[in-house]
Formats: sequence, structure tokens, C-alpha cells
Amino acid sequence: MTDQATAVARIAVAERHLRTGRIGLGYVRGFGLTRGAIASTVAHDAHNCMIVGAAGPAGPAEMAAALTRLAELGGGQVAVLDGRVIAEVALPIGGLMSDQPAREVAASVEHLEHIAAEALGVTIGAPFMHLSFLGLSVIPQLRITDLGLVDVDQVRADLGDAGLTQAPEGQAGAVPARSVNTSHNGARRAGRPGPPSRYPVVMAGVASPSARTVFLASSQ
Repeated sequence: MTDQATAVARIAVAERHLRTGRIGLGYVRGFGLTRGAIASTVAHDAHNCMIVGAAGPAGPAEMAAALTRLAELGGGQVAVLDGRVIAEVALPIGGLMSDQPAREVAASVEHLEHIAAEALGVTIGAPFMHLSFLGLSVIPQLRITDLGLVDVDQVRADLGDAGLTQAPEGQAGAVPARSVNTSHNGARRAGRPGPPSRYPVVMAGVASPSARTVFLASSQ
């Protein structure tokens, strides 16, 4: 894995169904994204808005531009650079499906992934597929939602300033960062080997509003 692939970027989950204004914030590594932002409304199972942006000072503005475009499209997947949308796939049916011919949608997705790699530095294959599973809060081990970090193994949520369950200082949920050792499909828990990975592992660090951070893996 290259240094670029392990670079830390920002990640956010914005609730999009009930207008609550909830946004979970954190950090992610493994995408390789070093500039701009990508965002998607395909995010199992809640299908909220998932956004990954550059770690630098411009990151939040890039992420905001991506989120704004998702709202304008009525859902979909986008890539943004310098505040400008450089590629997109509109999914106006629930933010999950297109009303265009399958061949055209497939070509648009391929183009979007190509632009994400060429313009934003994304190094992982199928980045939007990987992104869609980082918010899936029913699979091990640790996930990010609009409420913050969820420790799926311990069935606990670290909601930080939300005022619900909070983990002890230095931990996220019930799992210290140093103990997390997860394969791509979440089968390996601390010290327990998992099956061989056929896909690049997306490592993500989720920071609750109280600023605790751990690293976790996407489940593919």
C-alpha cells in the first residue's frame, strides 16, 4: 500500500431523510484522496449522505460543495475539486436509482471513478462501493453514522456531545484504538485471524464530537 493510499482524509455522514441536521464527523484512510471530495447517497442501510474530503484546510468547503450538489440532484454520487463538480451520477429515485438506460448509467459510473482517481488522487478500486459500507452499522466492527461512532460488536454508540452513551476516555465505544485489528470483511477481531482479503482494505478513523479517534475497516 502506498503512502498516498494510507493518507488520512475527512469523512462525514449527513442525515438526509428527516431534516434533523445531524452530521457525524471523522477521519478515513485508504481511499488515497488528497484533494477535493467525493460524496454519495448510496450508503447501506440508512442511505444517508456519505462524504470524504481532503484533510487540508480546504476539505470542509469541498465536502460542503459535494453535499450541496447531492441535494440539487435529488441524490447520486459526485466528485468535487476546487468547489466545482467535475463528475457526477444522478440517482433521482430515492437517491439510489437512475431513470436513465443502464448502459448510460454504467458509463457515467466508470467516468466518475476515473475522474476520482485522476483528479482527486483516489487509489482504491470502486471507491463509492467501499464508501457505502462505512456507514453500515450492523456489521463489525466499528462504523460511522449521522449520530457518530457505533461499536457494533459491543452494541454501543459513542455519541460524544449528543449526551447518550459515552465511552471511557481514550476509547471509542468499548474498543481501544490499539486493539482494533480488522480484515476487509470485519471478520477479524482483536487477535483473531480473518479470511484472506481479495480487496484493498479501507481503514477509517472516526472521531466523535468529543474528539476520540479509532481506526476501522470497511466491510466488503
